[in-house]
Amino acid sequence: MTTAEHQAAAPLAGERRAGSRIVWPRSLRGRLSSAYTVVAAIVLLLMVLIFLHQFRSALLTTLDRSLAVRAASSVAALREAATPDFPDTQSSGSATKGTDAFTVVYDTTGAVASAEPVGLTTDLIPKAQRAAALKSPVHGDTTVMGARFRFYAVPVSRADGTWLVVAGASYRSTDQAVDAVTRVLMFGVPILLVLAGFGAWVLSGLSLRGVGRMRAEAADLGANDASGRVSEPSAEELKELARTFNRLLDRLYQSLVHQRALVADAGHELRTPLTVLRTELELADKPGRSREALADSVNHARGEVDRLIELADGLLFLAQADRGDTAGVADPVKPFDIVGAAVRAYESRFAIAKINLEQRCAVDLIVTADGNALRRAIDNLLSNALNNTPDYGTIRIDVDLVNEGSDIEVAVSDTGPGFPAEFLPYAFERFRKADDARTRAPGGGSGLGLAIVQQIAAWHGGSVTAMNLPAGGARVVIRIPIKSPLR
Repeated sequence: MTTAEHQAAAPLAGERRAGSRIVWPRSLRGRLSSAYTVVAAIVLLLMVLIFLHQFRSALLTTLDRSLAVRAASSVAALREAATPDFPDTQSSGSATKGTDAFTVVYDTTGAVASAEPVGLTTDLIPKAQRAAALKSPVHGDTTVMGARFRFYAVPVSRADGTWLVVAGASYRSTDQAVDAVTRVLMFGVPILLVLAGFGAWVLSGLSLRGVGRMRAEAADLGANDASGRVSEPSAEELKELARTFNRLLDRLYQSLVHQRALVADAGHELRTPLTVLRTELELADKPGRSREALADSVNHARGEVDRLIELADGLLFLAQADRGDTAGVADPVKPFDIVGAAVRAYESRFAIAKINLEQRCAVDLIVTADGNALRRAIDNLLSNALNNTPDYGTIRIDVDLVNEGSDIEVAVSDTGPGFPAEFLPYAFERFRKADDARTRAPGGGSGLGLAIVQQIAAWHGGSVTAMNLPAGGARVVIRIPIKSPLR
């Protein structure tokens, strides 16, 4: 086959494959209506078959009873008369042609003693059934002159032997009744299916009307009002769907509000150092400035760049946390080494601020955690404490095992003014800052330090709390499991 023939045959094969599949409507309403109609068709078909079977069985039972009644007169005559007197049975012609019923009496030799109508032969019923009927009554089917008959054969015991009475009736009336009912059903069932399909279409439309209204309201919310909610339909299932959807909208709206606040706060925090940078550059650009003045402008600009780097680093860290990125790999580390490294990094700043630093941590204590993340959390707490502790104050770091040795606590306390009472409930929110008057850092911090500490504690399956000490000062406590797989 050539390439062109292959290309021409491919669409035909695709059409055959597509045609072999059941094509359902695209809409949910159409699918529900179609499924209901198909199920209704199957149920109706089964009901029709069962009904026809039961109807035919009932007609057959009625026919058997009528045959028993028809045979009863001949049975009574045989039992009452010593010598039965039956009419002549040797008339010529086929008496069965066109007849719907017959009664035949066989004598002890098997010959026809009586026949109604006359002229019936001895082979009306099969020999095997005739032999069985001589022992007990038998119902059966036979064919006489091409017509189907139902017969009832009953034996009659007399002094001269066993006689046999056979009553039969044609299936013609039974078949006609079944055919008539079948024609009615063949006409009525399609009408019922059409009505069922139409009813399913209407009912599904009514049931899904609430969904359509919710969809329209949701579309209007997205276009006009992100804070609105969809109304709850009366149907219980749709009401639960509406409530679930509204809860989702609540979370999305809170996320949107949080995002907007984050962008606004980040913009505000970026604006201050950028404004200072621009001012320093404009001052440095003025002619006639001394070397010392230029160096001072450069130092100020460097400090603002450091603030920008710190802010960008904090935002990047929290953005990674929002994406679900973990802090790193949990390894066995010594808190003593981590605290010691953090203290050495801040020694010069402590000396300049004339602040006394105290630490208490067991040398051999080992925890499973991300050492770099814990170091960052301790750095943030030391930086906050340093910025909020006056000269000649004290900062203390305590590392303890708690909760029967299953958790570790890292507590950083200072002798500063402590947290404002109204600030404590929001201390770990992003860009939340206490009164700038309580900090020694120009312009205050970025408001991300405690939020980062909380995120690191959460990564390790722990928590962080902030409080004011009764004697004055603030205390922040990190608690994490001693073996904390990162999550």
